[in-house]
Amino acid sequence: MSEKENKIPQVYTEEVVNKIINDYQKLSVEAWNTRDKSFPEDYRKFWTGIRSEGDRLLGLTRHLKSIIDQNTQKEKKNDQ
Repeated sequence: MSEKENKIPQVYTEEVVNKIINDYQKLSVEAWNTRDKSFPEDYRKFWTGIRSEGDRLLGLTRHLKSIIDQNTQKEKKNDQ
């Protein structure tokens, strides 16, 4: 589906999508690698980061789900 056919504004560019995913992945890996070494002192910074990055990831997920839902509704209408 082209962007012209999609009525949902594309607030997430490919660059932003990749940055959100990569930032969360890096933070998650670093948190898992650190948790056994310096818990709980250094772990607090990861929870703070995960809360922030997690919110961005959740926003992206909701946006992508709305696009999928919109496409599914269009397909159902076309099948009728």
